Amino acid sequence: MKKLLSLILSLVLIVSVVPMGLFTLTASAATTGTTGDCTWSLDGTVLTISGNGDMGDCYYNEYQGAVVLPWGTGITKVIIENGVTSIGDSAFNNCSNLTSITIPDSVTSIGNYAFEYCSSLTSIVIPDSVTSIRDRAFYDCDSLTSIVIPDSVTSIGQGAFYYCYSLTSIIVHENNPNYSSQD
Repeated sequence: MKKLLSLILSLVLIVSVVPMGLFTLTASAATTGTTGDCTWSLDGTVLTISGNGDMGDCYYNEYQGAVVLPWGTGITKVIIENGVTSIGDSAFNNCSNLTSITIPDSVTSIGNYAFEYCSSLTSIVIPDSVTSIRDRAFYDCDSLTSIVIPDSVTSIGQGAFYYCYSLTSIIVHENNPNYSSQD
């Protein structure tokens, strides 16, 4: 009995002396939330964005030294449902495991840095409803091999496809008289 009591007291003493920073408390990550006018849900590594209106923007967090996404960066597939009208700034920034995204005809713009550093993204279908692809939207998507930019796109921001080293095919429809490139 003395040995057991001695052991318990020793453990209490060790725990009280060891800095709390060495102990890690883990909370389960959120699986649902809101982003702008939309809602999101995460099922494993599949993210679904739904609603009517614009997605919210995600911004660089100077304290964490990165863009902080409410759904995290471990997603592999994104489904944006009909009704969502824009993809927010930095929405999927640094989601290096993202391989598949579905963009509906309701989306009209792809925000700044939206897919920046999505190194596993190999292709993307931009629907005819999109009119603008903003600055650095696909920056450093080094596995992206081809993209078709529809007639509806009237502006492409600076650096939209910088460092897309595998990109061997970009089809831009030239018959749109409103098309202008800022690159």
